[in-house]
Amino acid sequence: MNLTEYIKENMVLIPKGQELIRDFVDPVKWLSSDYKMSAPGTRKPKNTREELLYVSSFLMLKTPVTNELYSYVTGIDCDAKIKDFPVVNISWVEAIEFCNRLSKKLGLEGIYGYRQRVKKYY
Repeated sequence: MNLTEYIKENMVLIPKGQELIRDFVDPVKWLSSDYKMSAPGTRKPKNTREELLYVSSFLMLKTPVTNELYSYVTGIDCDAKIKDFPVVNISWVEAIEFCNRLSKKLGLEGIYGYRQRVKKYY
């Protein structure tokens, strides 16, 4: 697989722009929407938090990551019968690791990070 050619053929440019994000905060619990049934029985007013984010332009694959691409980048073997199918059943951390490995193979800096939870035993 020629990774550089694959990326050139399958990526699209997402233009820079602005996105308004909004959170509805209930005094009792966190809500992701202002949907009336999300907190049955409460009529307390919700606090709305809004923030305007500026997003830089970026490249994104036109299609989901295939098993073939995931296998090529991670070195994990995949069955030839499912090579054109989307990757499934991976964790968020595995997705981040994939993105960083892909960047490294393309000569780019891996910029995705995550915090590992550390269990403390007392």
